[in-house]
Amino acid sequence: MGRDVATDERLRVVLVCASEILRLGLERVLAHDRAVSVRAHRRLEAVRAPADVVVLCERGLADVAATCAAAAERLDAGVVLVTRDTDPHVVLDCLAAGVTGFVAEGDPAHHLRAAGFAAAAGDYHMGPLLLRLLLDWQRGERRRPRTTDDAERALLTLLASGHTIGEIAGALGVAPKTVRNRASLLYRRLGVRSRAQAVRVAEARGLLDRAPHLG
Repeated sequence: MGRDVATDERLRVVLVCASEILRLGLERVLAHDRAVSVRAHRRLEAVRAPADVVVLCERGLADVAATCAAAAERLDAGVVLVTRDTDPHVVLDCLAAGVTGFVAEGDPAHHLRAAGFAAAAGDYHMGPLLLRLLLDWQRGERRRPRTTDDAERALLTLLASGHTIGEIAGALGVAPKTVRNRASLLYRRLGVRSRAQAVRVAEARGLLDRAPHLG
């Protein structure tokens, strides 16, 4: 369901951006449109007034997806993310968190306006740079071999069981550094960048064995 934005009222946009230079630039882009009313803040916690759309900058956010989810819930507004991140998993995590508008810092400025009005209406808009990123990533995923050897399956299972790197190293009889190196190689093969993402992919592909008991 889209949010009701009266045709005789300006779109109320809250811009949250930790970087002052970037915040001033984005505020200027948004304010250039007479159909938009924009208020800029450095932190989400500083926002008090209601809004139709919140535009979040990825720079300076410790957990991008969690902040996007908090913004959507707290303000009951559409969420647009302005990002420099080239990791498709971050984009997908934010999509799951409620973001419907995605604009890369390198996209043409008019995509910011388009994403804002789309988000207010409950629709989606993605700038060309991120769209190409996701399409290229998806094509690579479909071409990626789906098989893993026994050693990789064992490591995946240990990682999924929640054991520490030290515990896994003890179980495998190798140094912790070796475990970290093997895990990094495995993440690259799976097209992920973290343990949590690797576990999700492994579960979806049925790659996990029964969790072992470490003595």
